[in-house]
Amino acid sequence: MKKENSKKKQKNKRIEKSKNNKTPRSRTRTYIYVLIVVWTLTLAASLTWGLLAIKRSELSVVRNQARGIAKTFRVFFQWNANNGGVYVPISSFNKPNPHLTRLIPDRDVVTTSGKRLTLIDPPYMIEQVQKIMSTQKMGYFVHLESLKFQHEKTKPDPWEREALIALKKGKKEVSSVQKVDGKEAMRLMRPMIIEKVCIKCHAEQDDKIGDIRGGISVTAFLESTVRSERGQYFAVIFGNVFVWLLGLVGLIIGGRGLIRAESNVLKSENSLKEAQKVARLGNWDLDIKTNKLTWSDEVYSIFGLNPQEFVSTFEIFMKIVHPSDRKFVKKSIDKALKDK
Repeated sequence: MKKENSKKKQKNKRIEKSKNNKTPRSRTRTYIYVLIVVWTLTLAASLTWGLLAIKRSELSVVRNQARGIAKTFRVFFQWNANNGGVYVPISSFNKPNPHLTRLIPDRDVVTTSGKRLTLIDPPYMIEQVQKIMSTQKMGYFVHLESLKFQHEKTKPDPWEREALIALKKGKKEVSSVQKVDGKEAMRLMRPMIIEKVCIKCHAEQDDKIGDIRGGISVTAFLESTVRSERGQYFAVIFGNVFVWLLGLVGLIIGGRGLIRAESNVLKSENSLKEAQKVARLGNWDLDIKTNKLTWSDEVYSIFGLNPQEFVSTFEIFMKIVHPSDRKFVKKSIDKALKDK
């Protein structure tokens, strides 16, 4: 029976010693894991911010390109309108515009040399230019849109309809990223305002000078711009991953050093505890400001007290001391404080 009790005590001591050794180290590891998680989240946030910044820059570039295209076509439109249209040779591409039959009596003319010409008005010119652009795969296309469309073929799509309504309400420009034929594209529309030279063709539709007749719609695909921005995406990703790995290695190396240092301190503390048990000695610290005593485990053992059930203060300590020794203990403490 005694042997069994002795074995249980030894086993409990080993378990207690193992716990004492493990707790500080586990806590240190936990701190390191927390730091790694915080570091990873910080770099993830940095990477996300960097990629979003590139995306915003990309959209800004495409929007400015679309805006420039719309303004350029507006100048071409204005030039054509100011000249009352442009006569070009009739061909399979330059077919006479049926919408001008009633409006322009001299839509088709014949030169003195016998060459047949037809009038190309601004909207027809934009339509022809767009046909040429579509064959060259330039990454964008342009066309005119109006809520007063002539036939179903020229009817604005839902996005264009909303944009035209917004322009009618006074907006100077409408733009957003939309899916077009399964691809991301910047869609932009600017208003087309009726001017004096436009009244000749638009008088029958009750349009007045200053009215918003419609809008010039530009669709610029992001694909071509994304290719040029890939280098920036790679640089941001590579830079953030490199910094993350660098910090991770630093945390791991530093963490291992802390764990080793913690282990050495723990071993020293355990050695001190064992030495105090053998010698039946203990050490204590007194915080003068808070009057709090900190005892080593052996001090509690000497006085037969449980550390979990006993709060040590100077006054309580003096009560525990044998009455015949109190004066000596008090005097020794006062002398130590005075000498310090």
